Amino acid sequence: MRSAMHGLVCLAILLIAACGTVGPVPPATALPAVDGTPRPADPSAPPTIVASSPTPVASPRPLATVTGANEPLPGRIAFTVNGDLWVWQGTSGMQLTSGGTAAQPAWSPDGAQIVFVYHGPSFSDLALIGANGGTIRTITENGSTLPPGSFERSADVIWAFSPTFSPDGREIGYASQIAPPAGTPLLDHPLALMRRSVVPGAATDTLYQDAYAHVGRIAYTPDGSQIIFSITPVDRRAPSRLMSYDRQRSVTAPLIGAPDQSYDPAISPDGRWLVFATRDGGHTDVFALNLRQGGLTRLTQRADARAPAISPDGSYLAYLAVAPGGAGFDLWVAELFSDATGRLFAGESRRITNDLQIDATSGLAWGR
Repeated sequence: MRSAMHGLVCLAILLIAACGTVGPVPPATALPAVDGTPRPADPSAPPTIVASSPTPVASPRPLATVTGANEPLPGRIAFTVNGDLWVWQGTSGMQLTSGGTAAQPAWSPDGAQIVFVYHGPSFSDLALIGANGGTIRTITENGSTLPPGSFERSADVIWAFSPTFSPDGREIGYASQIAPPAGTPLLDHPLALMRRSVVPGAATDTLYQDAYAHVGRIAYTPDGSQIIFSITPVDRRAPSRLMSYDRQRSVTAPLIGAPDQSYDPAISPDGRWLVFATRDGGHTDVFALNLRQGGLTRLTQRADARAPAISPDGSYLAYLAVAPGGAGFDLWVAELFSDATGRLFAGESRRITNDLQIDATSGLAWGR
């Protein structure tokens, strides 16, 4: 059916996460190798949804385990497993939601709330939940009361993805269609860069849209002056790439210094470093770009690393990767260091979860 295909297409956008923009493309940036210098030792639209009270994780798949129980991680890391929202704190994980409808969590600046994508039948909304679970509150109304599977319903729904709080916590940036599908046959609008207040029913502003490309994951600089995001061409014939939106001038341009086939951007708390995943010769690894001085550094060499996040104190890198012989993506962390020249290095990675099979396309969010 049309609505089922519509949902599959939109979900495929997130799974691909690596294909570019239309128009002139600056020369590709050569990717550095890992430095060998020794490191320091180192649904119609649902009503308000009520989630069960947070309880320790209970699941048919293996529970999360810790490889360094005496080294708790700072802050809290949010992610999803099979569409359920989890939070990792210290040396253990806790499942906050059930039902398999959650994706792409992001923390509020004060660490009190998590915004995430709520998946309904052939649509998705933005939703909020407290840091310890509890009531889920949707803040968009993208669903429909029309019959599931009908042509009319397909022309009445919208998809929203990749929510991120602004540094002041007053707004949420995200990717969404500007309107429901239109025409005969129905044609989807590409995902555009949007922003809106956290208040339910608030107006939405479109910051950037491209008729030939979808907007992907989003990251604000700590001062709120820029939004860095990925774009993927609708026809997938060109590589994904990172873009920068200047909020004061309302100007969007390719991010200088970032190579093609880059996605999953995240910014360090001090605004100095942008970390992201890049496909390189059939492999995917995490790289860091110095936003102040330029210069690209490879932080991992695993072949399948993605979804990087930096701890609130700037001392750790987290990312998702599959261990040799592993059943799926797990959480990994590495300590971060910089040398006298300001280059960033990652220490030896350690595996935090064991075959937890984290949803890679939902990414990681590291908050207070």
